[in-house]
Amino acid sequence: MTRLYCGFKRTSDNHLAIVRFRGGSCGTRRGLDWVSRWRGLCPRHAGYLPKREQYNIILEYKPGATNRADALSRRPDYKGSNPINDDITVWPDRYFCDNHTSIRVFDMDSIGDNLDRQVKLAQYKEQPLLKKWAPTHNLTLLDGTHWYHGTALVVVADNALRRGVISLFHNHVTAGHAGITKTLQLITPYYWWPNLKTFVTEYVKGCATCQMTKVNTHPTHPLMFPITPADNARPFETIAMDFITKLPQSGGFDTILTITDTDCSKASIFIPCHKTINSEGVALLYLNHVIPHYGIPRKIISDRDIHFVSKFSTELCCILNIHQNISTAYHPQTDGASERTNQTLEQYLQVFCGTQQNNWHA
Repeated sequence: MTRLYCGFKRTSDNHLAIVRFRGGSCGTRRGLDWVSRWRGLCPRHAGYLPKREQYNIILEYKPGATNRADALSRRPDYKGSNPINDDITVWPDRYFCDNHTSIRVFDMDSIGDNLDRQVKLAQYKEQPLLKKWAPTHNLTLLDGTHWYHGTALVVVADNALRRGVISLFHNHVTAGHAGITKTLQLITPYYWWPNLKTFVTEYVKGCATCQMTKVNTHPTHPLMFPITPADNARPFETIAMDFITKLPQSGGFDTILTITDTDCSKASIFIPCHKTINSEGVALLYLNHVIPHYGIPRKIISDRDIHFVSKFSTELCCILNIHQNISTAYHPQTDGASERTNQTLEQYLQVFCGTQQNNWHA
């Protein structure tokens, strides 16, 4: 029995024997009696029923004296053979390479030995300083001559030599310009000096190759310049306007005009409209929905949409003494209030709209 069926319970053995060893001998008299009275079909056994219906099966018990089938019974019509063919080579010569591939091994030890000599020579000139460091940093003379911090050789206060050590473990082709943590892990077992982490951090951050080739996974966000509200500002005296476009059709509308009070209440007004609306239509919507309640605004903050920078809008604002604060290209932080309002409204509609998304205007 294969490993796939080794975990079967005793109650499944006879059923498995009938299905897997059809046309031969299997089971005992007690097992066949149990199969004839079996009730309760589990999912595993149910999978065998379609296979059973493909054969004309009759279960008949034969005593051991009359049953001459051997332990490994086979179907009588099966006469196939599987002889071993000694004339076929499993792995022909074409799979093997005639010439050995030359591998170039870089001798890192020679560079390390040269650097060790420079560090040890520098220690001879700074013996008073090293003896002063010894009790504070637990320095020892492992070989009786040179100072070590644990197993790491101490590099004296020579910035050029220290940069050479970091360069070996950071700039070298075998190092691959690793990050701060990885470079520090590579250096620590071999070299040490006070404030090693600070020195490595400054070196890696100032590496020109890393700055040019690596991706900044923590980009710096632009500085925030919040709009300072006017003293004693009234509601909707300073507003931010924007559009939410390309929405599914709902009641004949496919666009939303958002008007946000940026100074006093931070409240917003949402007006459904069409994407084909022009500057006159925007002015008419504002006249009907906002001015009757809050009056004419003093400042309008917006992006460079054609509805807000058209000649009609400019002339209308000039006549009504409304200051236009229009953002420059690629500076969305100017009208960040309206952008945040749009994001909140879109999230709200996504949660509460129906599956057909044709009732958001209600």
